[in-house]
Amino acid sequence: MKRVLIIDDDAAIRLLYEEELSEEGYDIISSDGEKGLLQLIAAKRPDLILLDVKLRSRSGLSLLRDIRNAFHGIPVILTTAYPAFQWILNRPVLMLMSPRTPI
Repeated sequence: MKRVLIIDDDAAIRLLYEEELSEEGYDIISSDGEKGLLQLIAAKRPDLILLDVKLRSRSGLSLLRDIRNAFHGIPVILTTAYPAFQWILNRPVLMLMSPRTPI
């Protein structure tokens, strides 16, 4: 079973992704991105990471750089409720637009 790590500071968004992906048969790990994230990735070895661009305590883009440096083979999909971030990166990326307020 493929394992997906969801990193988002919004618990409702994490729950939304968890429910949808687990229904599709994925093994889900989730984190608010606050503590021990690189250790969590090392221990659980996800096949894919969904990463919120704007976290409470740090930039998701900064975290992306750390993840890439330590685990360059794991694909990362950036998620955001703010469409302007795709232009900040100045290159094509796969981004999932998440609702600002969960349905």
